[in-house]
Amino acid sequence: MTLADSPQIVVVAPPQSRRVRAYQTTLAELGLPPARVVAYTELLSGRTHLAQHLQEGDVLRYESPGEDWPTERALLELGCGQPDEAGTFLRLDHLPTEAEVGCLWSSRQWFLGFRAALKGLDEQRRQAAPHRLMNASADILTMFDKAATTARLSEAGLRVPPNQRVLQDPDELLQAAQARVFVKLAHGSGAAGAVALHVLGGRVAAQTTVQMDGGKLYNSRRVQKLGSVAEVRSLLAALTAQRAIVEDWLPKAQWNGRSFDLRIVVIGGRAAQVLVRSSRGPFTNLHLGNERGDWDAVRGWLGEHWDAVQASAQRAAACFPGALYCGVDMLILPNREHAVLEVNAFGDYHRGVLVDGLDTYGTELRALGMLP
Repeated sequence: MTLADSPQIVVVAPPQSRRVRAYQTTLAELGLPPARVVAYTELLSGRTHLAQHLQEGDVLRYESPGEDWPTERALLELGCGQPDEAGTFLRLDHLPTEAEVGCLWSSRQWFLGFRAALKGLDEQRRQAAPHRLMNASADILTMFDKAATTARLSEAGLRVPPNQRVLQDPDELLQAAQARVFVKLAHGSGAAGAVALHVLGGRVAAQTTVQMDGGKLYNSRRVQKLGSVAEVRSLLAALTAQRAIVEDWLPKAQWNGRSFDLRIVVIGGRAAQVLVRSSRGPFTNLHLGNERGDWDAVRGWLGEHWDAVQASAQRAAACFPGALYCGVDMLILPNREHAVLEVNAFGDYHRGVLVDGLDTYGTELRALGMLP
């Protein structure tokens, strides 16, 4: 069998994605052939068929469709006509040809399109030669629904943020005598559409990653502060139209004066790479200008509690049995207890975080038996 005919990785993704570039780099460093990359847009348009790209024994990887407007637009267009069992949410049938940087289009519509896309791709791959799948589409989609993920984790006996529910009416929060909550898009990622809200005696204080402009929502890398009830109500109403969830606030532990949480990448059922995300504010996502913390120091501070944290991360991943890997976001409380915040289907993009000399992609390949 020639190298061209040997089993290899097939990645469905935007071809110019930085994730694809990183993945190809890891494959090259490990002496493996480059992945075959098939664009979502080519598959969704019918210009190619997934079965044409899969040979016997290949491994199929669905990668994030994000950061590529033609792909995002195709998913939004597909989602516009999909039935929605969850209710009535914002639908957009006129989308620009060119990207609007940072614009938060209807995330529920995007999710419905992504769901329909993966369903179609699953039908295509069933016509292909026998192959392996890294992450099953059903598990990917559940991880992209924060409410469904939390319900699954809770049923498994894992601690999650309390009192999570779909937000129906902003005044439910704004008219409360006291509330301290997080609001976020039910299908968002990377802190998109996130609001940390404190209500006390008719006064509000909100911090958010969202900027409103002319009725549109935009992701902001600078956390915005809002103190007007009218401003906060408008923002919450716009998020509710896209399907948002709200959950009670839990305090985060601090290290060197900065609050932090953990991204734990679980691969093949085992906690592997761990990333400490630290911040002086309520959001720890690194793209907001936050810092990577010192994992060795935090590991020492956790002491024997790390065993329980690690076990919970692995139990969370086990809730998605069709997924080889996932990124588990773990909140550590000041008393070293913990709660599972989210589980991320594409949560393995962390460059330079090594275990046994391997990054996340290399660890996945080892779990697949593709490394010595």
